[in-house]
Amino acid sequence: MSIFSAICLAAFVAYAYLGLHVLALDARARVHRLFFAASTAFAMWALAYTVGHSADSVALYRAAYRLSSPFWIACAPIALHFFVALTRPGWLDRRPWLPLALYAPAVVLLWRELSTGLFAAEFVRTPLGWHEVPDLGSPWFWALVAYYQLTSWALIALTWHWSVRSPRPGDRIPARLILAGSLLSLLGVTLDNLGWPGLADGPLPSVAPAFPVFAFAAMAWSLVRYRFMAVTPSAIAPVLLRTMDDTVLLLDERGLVISGNEACRNLLGHEASDLAGRELASLLRSDSDGDAAFLDALLEQPRGAQRELTYVGRDGRAVPVLLSVAPLARRRGAPQGAVVVLRDISAARQAEARLRQMAQQDPLTGLTNRYVFHDRLAQALESARRAGRRVAVLVIDLDRFKQVNDAHGHAAGDLLLQEVGARLRARMRKSDTASRMGGDEFALVLSEIEGPAALAAATARIRQACSGSVRFGTVDLPIEASIGAAVFPDDADSADALLRRADLAMYEAKRQAHGAAGARAWALQG
Repeated sequence: MSIFSAICLAAFVAYAYLGLHVLALDARARVHRLFFAASTAFAMWALAYTVGHSADSVALYRAAYRLSSPFWIACAPIALHFFVALTRPGWLDRRPWLPLALYAPAVVLLWRELSTGLFAAEFVRTPLGWHEVPDLGSPWFWALVAYYQLTSWALIALTWHWSVRSPRPGDRIPARLILAGSLLSLLGVTLDNLGWPGLADGPLPSVAPAFPVFAFAAMAWSLVRYRFMAVTPSAIAPVLLRTMDDTVLLLDERGLVISGNEACRNLLGHEASDLAGRELASLLRSDSDGDAAFLDALLEQPRGAQRELTYVGRDGRAVPVLLSVAPLARRRGAPQGAVVVLRDISAARQAEARLRQMAQQDPLTGLTNRYVFHDRLAQALESARRAGRRVAVLVIDLDRFKQVNDAHGHAAGDLLLQEVGARLRARMRKSDTASRMGGDEFALVLSEIEGPAALAAATARIRQACSGSVRFGTVDLPIEASIGAAVFPDDADSADALLRRADLAMYEAKRQAHGAAGARAWALQG
């Protein structure tokens, strides 16, 4: 075997490997199928030349040359078709006639070659091997040369334009690699066709099929390494699974875990391989019969069904998760398995809790706000009506609060409100409610008041909480309050009326020097 045969044989092996490797990446992707077709054409061209260079007669070399014709003529349109699909996939979708335009010239040139053999005037054997002498006087030969040059520069221009205009910065590296490989290939093929002028005394046997290997290697590496413009389900799925923060599990037809992505380790504390063969229900805690039934019939759930469950880790830590299920295609009426996605919703639950707290609590004192107060008062009155019990409402207004703010600033006023709120919370029963209604006004709901003595005792506790002082820097801020009370059903039979009566009692207490009316025993008379 001559050195030229060895070079062409090596090119054949390279094309075959690259084409099969890219096709195995994703046989459904159009660019991958076109790459395989182009690599196959170049491989057969290289194989024909391998045989031709080893021929011992002109007849055998001529036969190898004729056998290679369909492949080296088809190389140009298939390669250009591949580049169009690679860089301008929309062109093929919007222009169904474009492939016909790409292949029509090649079909005409192939017909002329097979019918007349005009591209080669003769075949001569040099000391180094066989060489075909081109028919320089035939316009068809120059048409072939022009067609190859046009297609080569067209694909180079497409790649250059795409590398400059692509919105993805990561596309520039593979585009530059392909450009470099294509230019090197075109230079080698052109010099080969010219007989390597200045490099040898006589014409050299052709090894033109070997030079496009540079471009094909760059294209294959880009397709495999960067998933270069081949965004198809099977090509992109591994990348998506690796980058997803959510845990993805694949279940078989029995509901057992087959595999999972790398996020399993972050959420579940297990490697995907450790989960194989386990039931999903064994990993999750169901807090209701509905949750248990959902897990038992997981494979029967409709696509997109969701459920909030709890995962309990090996360390006992409970993590709320949102489970989404997508059953796989059914076989003979039975599901073949399912894809389950588990999302950690701890942050969402915490955010919801914070929002609920903000909606229900006064942010300064930590007491419930006026909206919760009205709701609790309505509930207490409804319960009292059914049980025949009494409910007391107390309204508290801090005295001289404005003077504290004016003299010491709002920080002092805030400290005063926080201290009163803490004292009220410490002196309240679990069944009672203390709320800040706004400004320096507080309100209390005292449920299950048994009689005047109980109201008097409760009022005394509240008055004690709203007296004394609190230290602010180097000064003691006085705490004084006026308190008004009203009792259901003695003073009023509705929430609004009860609150108005307590409010009036508070103002009367303020008018009578801080609390004479608020401290009176039992019913207030308006």
